[in-house]
Amino acid sequence: MESETFIIVNPTAGDGLAKQRWQRFENELKNNNVRYKAAITEYKNHA
Repeated sequence: MESETFIIVNPTAGDGLAKQRWQRFENELKNNNVRYKAAITEYKNHA
């Protein structure tokens, strides 16, 4: 069975740069057929 990675994304980290970086990273995951699930935090201390 192939493993699946769980990723927590804080889109406001790095003065908002994390959101842009996540979008590029997610494209790379998809292009390389990496199995993952992502949770996007919505507010402070959400994770």
